[in-house]
This record gives sequence, C-alpha cells and structure tokens, in this order.
Amino acid sequence: MSLLSALICTEDACWEEKLRCVVRLYLAAVQHASPPVTEAVLLPCLHILLGLMNPPKPSANKEKGLLQLAGVAPGQEPTLSLEAWLAGDQRHSFQRWRAAHVKPSQPPSREEARAR
Repeated sequence: MSLLSALICTEDACWEEKLRCVVRLYLAAVQHASPPVTEAVLLPCLHILLGLMNPPKPSANKEKGLLQLAGVAPGQEPTLSLEAWLAGDQRHSFQRWRAAHVKPSQPPSREEARAR
C-alpha cells in the first residue's frame, strides 16, 4: 500500500489507472471488512483518496474560491458510471468527462488585470 501511495502522488499518463486500482482495492476491502483488512487496506485507500480530493491549494490562487479553481459548474449531473469506469470503458474516461463539463479558463477582465 505504501508503494501505491507513493506512486499515486506522481503525475503521469497512468494516473487514472492507478486511481482505478485504489478504488478497486477500496471496494474489495469494504466487502471483506475485518480489523486486519481495515488497517492494512481500507484506511490507506481512504488516506490516498482524501489526499487526491483535497490537494494543497496553490499559493498563486489564494483569492480564488474552490468553484473558480475547479472550473466545473455546480449542479451538473454526473454522467459517469463507476462500473464502466472501473472496467476501463473509454466513454467513461476522465478526458471524456472533462471535455463535456469543464469550462475553458477565461482570460482576466480588465479590472482584474489592472488590480495585479
């Protein structure tokens, strides 16, 4: 688990496959929950997932809110199937989701540019 934890922190072309592995391990550990499995697998998976969901805020964007940094409009319906994503279906990949939901970044307005 510590190797997977170290590997998941590196940003490369395989990040989505590594995340799939963590989610599969987590789901399997939930089904076979016992104290040793919880300690050895479930808690490390939760720690990895928590670290991915709450990355450290970049210092350059302190004044921006979470929704501005995310680039995703609130209230959008999820369009991915967990089972299809875990199976590796390309119609449920991150690139496909991003193309459909993430707004392109807007250049700063004149007021924002002048304030800098």
